[in-house]
Amino acid sequence: GRRLGKLSLPATCVDIALSPDDHYVALGCREATFGPPDVWLAETDTGHARRLTTNPSGDGGPVWSPEGKSIFYARSRGVRMESDIYILNPASPQDTRPVPLQTG
Repeated sequence: GRRLGKLSLPATCVDIALSPDDHYVALGCREATFGPPDVWLAETDTGHARRLTTNPSGDGGPVWSPEGKSIFYARSRGVRMESDIYILNPASPQDTRPVPLQTG
């Protein structure tokens, strides 16, 4: 691969997903060694990063939609660490919503 840029993050990141246009990286990062992760977004050309989610139980495993306009991620809940899938628009992360999943 080719180098797209250098990221300077104030956290330890374990989940990394490059956007389809190669301009952004969605990351699952934790600021504290044992703290819950959150979803972050970094620009590949500037390295500028910002946190998109804050969940006391943790958010992670970001995956881009094929068109690159949305990010899907797992949101942990409860002590049993069950997860739900959520979707957000990186341009307005406050519009996060759960993805309805069919069971059965």
